[in-house]
Amino acid sequence: MGQKKASHSKKSRGCLLPIILAVILLFALLFVLFRLTGNSSPGKGPASDSGISTEPPTTTTTVPTIGSVPNIAVNAQLGAAGIVLFNEETDQVLYANNGESRCYPASLTKLLTAAVACRYADADTVFTVGSEIALVQQGSSLAHLKEGQQLNLTTILDALLLPSGNDAAYVIAAHIGRLAKGDNTLDAQSAVNAFCELMNQAAQEIGAKDSHFSNPDGFHDDNHYTTPMDMLLISRYALSFPAVRLTVSKPAASDLLVNGEAAPLWQNSNYLIQHGSQFYYQYATGLKTGFTDEAGYCLAASAQKEGTELIAIVMNAPQPNDRWTDTTALFNAGFAHVAQNG
Repeated sequence: MGQKKASHSKKSRGCLLPIILAVILLFALLFVLFRLTGNSSPGKGPASDSGISTEPPTTTTTVPTIGSVPNIAVNAQLGAAGIVLFNEETDQVLYANNGESRCYPASLTKLLTAAVACRYADADTVFTVGSEIALVQQGSSLAHLKEGQQLNLTTILDALLLPSGNDAAYVIAAHIGRLAKGDNTLDAQSAVNAFCELMNQAAQEIGAKDSHFSNPDGFHDDNHYTTPMDMLLISRYALSFPAVRLTVSKPAASDLLVNGEAAPLWQNSNYLIQHGSQFYYQYATGLKTGFTDEAGYCLAASAQKEGTELIAIVMNAPQPNDRWTDTTALFNAGFAHVAQNG
C-alpha cells in the first residue's frame, strides 16, 4: 500500500509541474507588459524634464472641416469679387464665388489678431501702450491710444475691432510677442515680428493654408494675403473666443482704462449692427470691416435667426455700399434656404 501511495504522489507532482511553470510564465509576461506601458499616460504629449509639455500650443477650439458646397440662388446683383456664405449649424458652405482666389484682407486681419490675443492673454492681462505705436503707418484708422496708457483685454479688443484701431493692433502684437518669447526686453519690431509668427502658426493650425500675414493690422503689403474661404475659417476661429464675440456685437463702447480714466468713445464701423444706419440688419451680430485701395471694400459678417447662425465673407467689393447690400442679400437668401430645407 505504501508503495502505491508514493507512486501516486509522484504522478500528481508530475502533472502539477507544467501548470506551475505556465503560471510563472504568465506572471512574467504580465510584468513585462506593465513595464512597457505603465510609465506612459494615455492622451498626454511628451514632456520635458521639468514636467512642462514640449508640444507646441494648440488652438483652444477646433474649427470643423468644411463639408459639401451646395450652391443657393442669390436673387441680387452681387458686386464683390470674392464671396462665401456659411451655415454654422449644418457646417455647410451655402454659396461661394472665387472662394479660393487670393485677395488682400485689409482690416479683416484684426480678427486673427484678436483671436491670437485671446489665446495668449486672459481677462486680467494689462496691455501698456509703448513705443510700438510709432510703427503704425500714416493713413491708418486709429483708436487714438497714447503712450503710457494701460488697457485690459476687453478694452484693447474694443479699441482694435470697433474703430479698427491699427494702434491697438500694434500694442497687442508687441505685448503678446514678448509674452510668447518670454522676453520683455524685445524691441518693438522684434516683438511684432514674433506676433506675426504666431498669427501664421494659428492660421495653419485652423486650416487657413492659403494665407500669410506680415503685420497685425492689415495695412497693405504684397506678402499679406488670404482667400475668402480662409477668411471664413479665421472668422469662425475668432468667434470661438467669447471676448471677441462680445466685442464685435457692440454698436459702440465706452470703456475705462486701467487707471479709471475714460477711454475714447469707439463706434463700430459695421453698419449692419448700427440701429440708425440705412444698412442696419436686425439679425446681424458682428463681425469686422476692412478697406485698402488694393483690397477694396471687405466685410466679414455674422447673423443669427431662429437658432441658425450664418457667416458671410465679402471681399474686394468695388463700392463702399456693395459690402452691405451684398451681405444683406446673402443673409436673406441663406435664411430663406434654411427655412425651406430645414
